Amino acid sequence: VVPLILYHGIKKEDVIGNPRCFFIYTESEKKEGGKVYMREAQNCLPLTISKAPSSSVEAQWTDSNYRENTTKFGRDVDKVVKYLDRRAIVFLESQFLQEEENSIMADNAPRTLKFIKNTISYLVEKYEPQYVKTD
Repeated sequence: VVPLILYHGIKKEDVIGNPRCFFIYTESEKKEGGKVYMREAQNCLPLTISKAPSSSVEAQWTDSNYRENTTKFGRDVDKVVKYLDRRAIVFLESQFLQEEENSIMADNAPRTLKFIKNTISYLVEKYEPQYVKTD
């Protein structure tokens, strides 16, 4: 199994300089704002986590749409898993979960946030780098 690599601060240079690696970024349903270069790059994979690219309450998911939220997020995760299962190298920003823990989602969509955190934790555990002995 090829690992999911946690990386601090994915930059545009990382994406451009490593075309055979894949980079996960957070996305909104509107597919606007944020890191536009990641959306345009063929080696970047979105994880949808909000309605729109804004920190306003209206732009964020709420638990009243829990099923829709988890379906959209799950669809994106399924794509990431397909790449991992095909032995692609995939990077996830290490601060992803901390950022979401401190977001509006923590107040307005705690069930959705718990689903997201549990799913990411599962991926990190399942696809964690393995120690290789060379002796």
